[in-house]
Amino acid sequence: MTEATNMPDGLEALGDWNLLTVDDTPIPVMCRVDINLPVEIDVQKATGKKKARLRDSGDMPAKITVTLTVTSAKEAADLKAVMSLLRPKSVKGERQARSVMHPQLWFWDIDKVVFTGIKSEQPDLVNGWKIEIEALEWVPKPKEAKAKIDSSYQKELEQSQWIPDGPDAQSRIGGSSQATPGSGFAQNDSPSHAAATNLF
Repeated sequence: MTEATNMPDGLEALGDWNLLTVDDTPIPVMCRVDINLPVEIDVQKATGKKKARLRDSGDMPAKITVTLTVTSAKEAADLKAVMSLLRPKSVKGERQARSVMHPQLWFWDIDKVVFTGIKSEQPDLVNGWKIEIEALEWVPKPKEAKAKIDSSYQKELEQSQWIPDGPDAQSRIGGSSQATPGSGFAQNDSPSHAAATNLF
């Protein structure tokens, strides 16, 4: 792996700036990691007004570009052996997040990314073989809030349902039409039903 030649003094103490680790696997070629940290700002300007109003919609996921430099056939073979980490397949329509380690990522508190695309250039004698890999900072999905039933509505709902009482309530819920003195009506013993029965 080619060593960096333009690293400022002291920054090498943060780690190997040429080494990217994905899911605890070192990528076996020189890696350059560049990061863009966008913020979503909506500029709103009313017609006829001189000044615009800014609406901050929050931070967007960081955009990461990983540039790989391959300088030999051996490096190409070693890289091919781990390329599935950098170009993961979609699982159930969703790209899997990968754990990553690099001084640049560590500084910006990024430990998981989703790789989104690859650009591979034609090799040349001066620059070697450059492969650019795009990624986005992984952000967990927000938890879905469970619907809550208003307590007053829940009480009203419970009161609207007739529930038999008494020692034989369970048997009457199961379908028996016998009533117990002092208890509620059986399933088919509503007042209207009783009145209709007495006519015959």
